[in-house]
Amino acid sequence: MYVLGIDVGTTGTKSMLINEKGDILCNAYKGYPLIKPGNNQVEQRAEDWWDAVVETVRKCTSVIEDKHNIKAISLSTQGGSLVPVDANCKPLSNVIVWMDSRAVDQRNELLKTYGKEMFYKKTGWNLSAGGNLVEIKWIHDNNKELFDKTYKFLSTIEYVNYKLTGEYVIDPSNAAMTNLININTAQWDEVLVEAAGIKEDRLPRVMESGAEIGTLTREAADELGLDTSVKVINGGHDQYCTAVGAGAFKPGEVFLATGTAWVILGTFQSPIFDTVKRIAPGRHIVKDLWGGLVSVPTGGVSMEWFRDNFALNVADSEGNITKESFKDIDMKASSVMKRAESVFFYPYYGGSRYPNYSSTTKASFMGLGLEHDRYDMALAIMEGVVFEAFSSIEHFEEKGCKADVLRVLGGASKSELWTNIISAVAGRPVIRFKEADVACIGAGIVAGVGCGMFKDYEEGYEKTIRGGKQTEASDELKQFYKNKYQRYRKGIQTIDDYYKEA
Repeated sequence: MYVLGIDVGTTGTKSMLINEKGDILCNAYKGYPLIKPGNNQVEQRAEDWWDAVVETVRKCTSVIEDKHNIKAISLSTQGGSLVPVDANCKPLSNVIVWMDSRAVDQRNELLKTYGKEMFYKKTGWNLSAGGNLVEIKWIHDNNKELFDKTYKFLSTIEYVNYKLTGEYVIDPSNAAMTNLININTAQWDEVLVEAAGIKEDRLPRVMESGAEIGTLTREAADELGLDTSVKVINGGHDQYCTAVGAGAFKPGEVFLATGTAWVILGTFQSPIFDTVKRIAPGRHIVKDLWGGLVSVPTGGVSMEWFRDNFALNVADSEGNITKESFKDIDMKASSVMKRAESVFFYPYYGGSRYPNYSSTTKASFMGLGLEHDRYDMALAIMEGVVFEAFSSIEHFEEKGCKADVLRVLGGASKSELWTNIISAVAGRPVIRFKEADVACIGAGIVAGVGCGMFKDYEEGYEKTIRGGKQTEASDELKQFYKNKYQRYRKGIQTIDDYYKEA
């Protein structure tokens, strides 16, 4: 017996074939471009999503003979991107991607009319210029012909669900990203839908994650090379699928995804609204659980910036010049920890975010002396990103989400130094996942539970992930970083005050 987990992301799609033992038999990836037609405009083709699904699924299933034993498919997807379609689900324009910000005027108009608190308390998110509500209003104001022709306004998951089953179906975690759902009821909100200038019949149906949407249409089955008996199980937003893949599906569990941005998701028994700190609550894929989501937008990109601008140029074995590796930077930075104990970095390239919101604050080093070099700076950058992430985890704990261990995946989990800093600052063990595509695995687990291949999410996780590598910093290092974190916190107000005056 097999299932397919599919992760339809912003720049590419991954598919993964998993058997009943939890073995990942094959995975495949196909990328696609972002289109930037103007200032603040980011688009892509919805057709690229489907083409990538077809190509990667066919590649995955090419490794087995008994394709008739593939029982289910589920999706993990990006959220908040908008595709207007006609009555046959044919895209009428390019997708407006979630990172697009052309609709700032429409966002400001809506905030002036309704106030920012209404949107947050209904949807769990601040009103975004890249959310579907605002994007729909932009189309109404700037392309009335397209607005009138549109049969359904869709995001990624329901577009692909329709291509698979002929049903327009979205899940609550993705629906929250549209700014059109009331997460308390898991239904489209009358006030929000009206604010977008449409009626509910122009939106997809909301179904719980894990529910069976239907089976493959004949057309989809033929394109994918599968049987029409394959079930399609409703999936979720990529961060919530990552929570399933990382085993964060019990109250109090936390995962830290360390990519270009760092994302922290905590698991709660009820929605956590915080109008000061702005945790984004949402319905978890696991029934009756909730997630709380925050991010450090410049997490991984901080070290990429350092490497691009400060790392040494080195020659490889063939004489080609390249930048020194992150592994070499780690090794050298780990040796200067004591020397750099008074060096701090605040990763506020685009202003400070959760939990200290300030649009005027900028990234800053403090405490550099003539005795310091590039590796003191590299260490301070790693520490600063961890400090920012930990301030979110502390706030989660105040709200009742107290994790005994942190689950870490992504780029930082490959770094012995960065992982050790995370453990030391958090004062607890860290589980590092070797699997790179945890959202895709999470979608596969959802498919497995939905078709009965796995008894529940916990069994799917234990069979598929099989644990990770657990590490814990020494007591001495924990105390070192406990002191340094307190000093870091004191510096935040100083920097904020400086840039406010500037």
